[in-house]
Amino acid sequence: MLLLLAATEGTAPDPEPTGPLRNVATMLSTTDRPGNVSAGGTTVGTKHTVVSAVESPVVRWVLSKPALGGTVTSTATVRAAIRVGAGAFVPVTFDGQPETSFPITASGEVVIIESDPIPVTIPAGSEVTVNVWGNSDTGGAVQVSPNTWISGVDPGYILGGQATVVDSTYSTGLLKPSMRPAAILGPGTFPSWVLTGDSITMTSNSHLERWARGTVRAAVKSAMGGEGWYHYPAVFNQRLGQVLPFGTHVLSAMGVNDVNTSAATAMQNAVSYWQQIRSFDEIEQLIACTITPCFVSSTDGFTTLEGQTPATNNRPEVNAWLRDGAPLLSGVPSPGSTDPATVRIGQAGHPVDLLADTSSVIQDADDTGRFRVDVGPLGGDGTHFNSAAHDLISGYLASILP
Repeated sequence: MLLLLAATEGTAPDPEPTGPLRNVATMLSTTDRPGNVSAGGTTVGTKHTVVSAVESPVVRWVLSKPALGGTVTSTATVRAAIRVGAGAFVPVTFDGQPETSFPITASGEVVIIESDPIPVTIPAGSEVTVNVWGNSDTGGAVQVSPNTWISGVDPGYILGGQATVVDSTYSTGLLKPSMRPAAILGPGTFPSWVLTGDSITMTSNSHLERWARGTVRAAVKSAMGGEGWYHYPAVFNQRLGQVLPFGTHVLSAMGVNDVNTSAATAMQNAVSYWQQIRSFDEIEQLIACTITPCFVSSTDGFTTLEGQTPATNNRPEVNAWLRDGAPLLSGVPSPGSTDPATVRIGQAGHPVDLLADTSSVIQDADDTGRFRVDVGPLGGDGTHFNSAAHDLISGYLASILP
């Protein structure tokens, strides 16, 4: 769904960064759904921190699921501009043009948009604001990321025509959909993260983004509600195939939508998913998460343990396997295996390098499938936990991740 960025001028780094192309910026995202724009189009500004100096950057948008129906329903047009710090906005070009267009088509297509190289330098540590203006020929929706602009982080939105893409008179009264780039590319040897998950992490400003932003990690999120390990490899190219080549580390918070199969099936689907990720030579580390409490009902707003009724599903078995290091024997899940040939998380031959026990942060002490209550209610709707829970997990991730 979008554009390419331009960066503003700054002091050239010394020495000039070298290394493979990687995403250098925080708070990025693929796009995965249509979002309504106002008459004349809507400009939304998002803010990012560049972790490594970049010269002549190329910016990339990944439209992972541009779908409004089974046929072409409209043509979306986008423009973009970027500024470094409080500098002036610099318009972005695409193949030498000030804008680019694409059809909003059937589900499953992937559209990649790349900017022209921008003949500027962005110093390491700079805050970069990316404005993206979008409109469609029917005046309806354009492709957007799952994140709206984030209050207190992103500057906001501007209603109006194409000229607003270089404006900074933002409003914050509505949650307008953002069109975040999926990568700002530059050479380097720093870690660059890919964050994956389902609807829990697809939500704007989830614990994954809070952790990445708070620890200033270059990171792009690609998450989709309703999906689980079992959706792969069918959706792999849409979700991850276009972002893994520019990353080095993956943090995956999947599994909630896999709890209603047999435990054996869920485990095998998890292994297949992990192996697909590790098939990319660029990926140096894969961190998996335990499955957080899900499908829990409460009679009192999750204020007591007694008022909660956990669902019956495979989550306890799968989490036990994960906490035991997800043992594999000849590549096959082998819960409780004591065979000397068994490999566990972090050992040579296992696709996962580290387990983040995120469930333990927000579950009751006895791991009965209920949300803890000693820090106030966390349960949200029983699956999609509340902001306080996202904060708890973000802090936990900051304490364990490299």
